Amino acid sequence: MVPRSRAHFPKNSGEWSRTCFLEKRGNGGFALYDLLFSEGGNTVTGQYQHSIDAKGRLFIPAKLREELGDTFYVTISMTDRCLTAYSEAGWEKLTEQFDSLPYTKARKAARLIYANAAKCEPDAQGRILLPQKLRDYAELKKDVVVVGVSKRAEIWNAETWNKLESTELESDDLASIAEALGI
Repeated sequence: MVPRSRAHFPKNSGEWSRTCFLEKRGNGGFALYDLLFSEGGNTVTGQYQHSIDAKGRLFIPAKLREELGDTFYVTISMTDRCLTAYSEAGWEKLTEQFDSLPYTKARKAARLIYANAAKCEPDAQGRILLPQKLRDYAELKKDVVVVGVSKRAEIWNAETWNKLESTELESDDLASIAEALGI
């Protein structure tokens, strides 16, 4: 693929970039790829251990609130038994990606993601209310770990996260991914 054109334009709080690629196909035809992605913006990082209180509220550390913004969305993960938190810009991008897919491909996942989403605005103490349905899905009882994962955060049952992290740190997957990234 060769870049065909590149345009930058501001969108909300971050810079966005659109890159179009034109790829020549083996059958003599061409395919056009139009990619929209965020440039800059906040990268969500870190690992934070917290507890859910009796009312189902979870404290979100100031650093994560800064990275996710004043309003963010929490929903079920598409890949793991945890919750995923998206900034407003990340949520908009996810929505655009779902909207770009054919309805027949996106409908099942979109139903689950959006039906189980909660719009969150931390209170004065930095807490968000996690609906019972979401807590049940991710098996969140009391102790949780909030993990920054690039442009989103994940909320895990602490015991599940500790096992997963231990297993993944001992596997060769990290080395193979580093090799694929060229680092």
